[in-house]
Amino acid sequence: MSDDQASIKRNVLALSLMTLSYGAFQGIYQTIVPLAMDHQGFTKTTIGLMLAVPGIIVICLGAPLARLANGRWRRETLTSCFVLAGIACLLYSTASRPLDFIAPQLLFGLSSTAFWSNMVASSLRLAKDPRKIQAIVTSVQGVGAFGGPLLGGYLSIYSFSYGFFAGLFCAAIGLVASRLLSRAVAIEPRVGIRDFFIGAYV
Repeated sequence: MSDDQASIKRNVLALSLMTLSYGAFQGIYQTIVPLAMDHQGFTKTTIGLMLAVPGIIVICLGAPLARLANGRWRRETLTSCFVLAGIACLLYSTASRPLDFIAPQLLFGLSSTAFWSNMVASSLRLAKDPRKIQAIVTSVQGVGAFGGPLLGGYLSIYSFSYGFFAGLFCAAIGLVASRLLSRAVAIEPRVGIRDFFIGAYV
């Protein structure tokens, strides 16, 4: 097996593991967080507001975070996504008031927005046949998206903490997998902070 073939296989494995683990993490939390809020007696309006918090990140930072995929730090960005997901898990596990959920929800929004935009770019640029890689990664994502909510719902029967730590385990798997990716090559020049954020919209 040539070095090129070995690199492609390693990248496919890394992308698959990351997509599986993040899809499962996202499924677990989108299921268990509102259940935990309801269990703690939050009103339906409060639960809705808390679940809308990640959308703030998508609106404000979606385009700039997607632009990170064009730089040489794509692998580091994906690694950071799992670090943020892990921190969010720990914060979720100790939250008991509506205000306690704001920080982990913001971290979840930041992590998920950056992850999916950079994951798509990685799957398109790290292989000679991106359509085949997209098919594999999308199928694996479906497994995580299917299994995550089932696992989250099941674990919540016993303890919400079990679900939160299952998410932490998924984040750890994704973190390790992200380090298997080949280093990215920048496809656009470096820009300043102002151009990075404002230039993403104009």
